[in-house]
Amino acid sequence: MFRKFMVSNKFKMFNLTILVFVLIPFAISCSQQKGNDPEEKFHEVKDYSIKYDLSGAQKGQKVVYSQDWGKCVMQIIGDQKTISLMEDGEQYVISVDTTKNTGTKMLNPIYKSLLESLNAKTPKEFNLALLEKMGGKVVGEKKIAGNSCKVWELMEGLQKTCITEDGIILESESTIGGVERGEIATEVIRGSTEGFNACDTGDAKIEFVDIGQMLQQQEVGAPKLEFKPKESTKEDGIQQENSAEETKE
Repeated sequence: MFRKFMVSNKFKMFNLTILVFVLIPFAISCSQQKGNDPEEKFHEVKDYSIKYDLSGAQKGQKVVYSQDWGKCVMQIIGDQKTISLMEDGEQYVISVDTTKNTGTKMLNPIYKSLLESLNAKTPKEFNLALLEKMGGKVVGEKKIAGNSCKVWELMEGLQKTCITEDGIILESESTIGGVERGEIATEVIRGSTEGFNACDTGDAKIEFVDIGQMLQQQEVGAPKLEFKPKESTKEDGIQQENSAEETKE
């Protein structure tokens, strides 16, 4: 089902990778609670931080900070920061290169439509409905970094992810286009992240990017080459006459 959804919207493999590693995890981390609660909740845990070991195409460590019930979520890998920010019912993803002190900000094009179509009342209901929409099914259970989680197989086996009852991703594995990626939590802390601002981009210069326009540009075919007819010369005319005489003979 999810694969058909992707094809119908002309997402290429590059876009599928974006969804799996950037937008979908942040959507799980920032699912909105419906109702009249003055304290909007986008996640079941108010504050938490996680450390991961990365494997496959990208090795190293990753750190994730989530604050204020999922309104701000930051992940740090090397010199790259990726921030999920909730503003006026929309989800934005900000990518910052700390070495260049520049970044981009884009609207998550699938978040709001998913929120409306899934019609979930709580973050937990949203996550469950989203995983099922992606063709997800529970294939096992694990205990990682002292936390129990259920293993979900998604997108016809392209990805597996282990998620706790309160919506924290402890492990993910995927193979897309022959490229393997993985992450596993080594430390999970639920509680205050006081002194750290997960929405802080520092003094980096941030440029807004329209991801919809970017995807359209990727669908544009190769430019057509126009060949102008070669201008006839006197020598060309002599050669054509000689060829015609040889044909008659």
